[in-house]
Amino acid sequence: MNLFSKKNLGFSLIELMVVLAILGVILLIAFPSFKNMIHGQRLKTQANDTLAAIVYAKSQALKIRSEVTICALKTNVENQCGTSGNEWANGWLVFVDSNGDGVVSEDESVLKSRGDYKEVTSTASVTGFIFNGEGIANTSGDIHFCYAEANGNKRRRLSLTPAGNPLLTSLPDC
Repeated sequence: MNLFSKKNLGFSLIELMVVLAILGVILLIAFPSFKNMIHGQRLKTQANDTLAAIVYAKSQALKIRSEVTICALKTNVENQCGTSGNEWANGWLVFVDSNGDGVVSEDESVLKSRGDYKEVTSTASVTGFIFNGEGIANTSGDIHFCYAEANGNKRRRLSLTPAGNPLLTSLPDC
């Protein structure tokens, strides 16, 4: 018997349609779970990036023995601190704050910034933190990140203790 006979080459149209129908059903089942995973990852990414930026600001203050500020990025303005706790969703800005006023002046250098987050909202009790040369923050506070469409752990709370230590926790609802 010849294994390569014309009879054994390829699939029939009916077999192909059945396979495509099965793949379609599998994709319809998997897509919502995949979408929720993406939403959850966006939320975790923003919270973790902000946590890392706070740790970076504290370490830079210790390193250069000068005040370093991390603040929420102002809406639609580059290298300027926001005035609302809701602006943490725009991203953040870390800069050497030589005069300690919490505002980026012309002679102060921006160390790091990130402002390309999407679809995440925030509420916060503070708009920024100023770390002195000993790594102590001027205030403590909470930043809440929320992704309304994500299932499961929908909210992340980033807290800064009075000693300047950040803590990230998951909360159930936005």
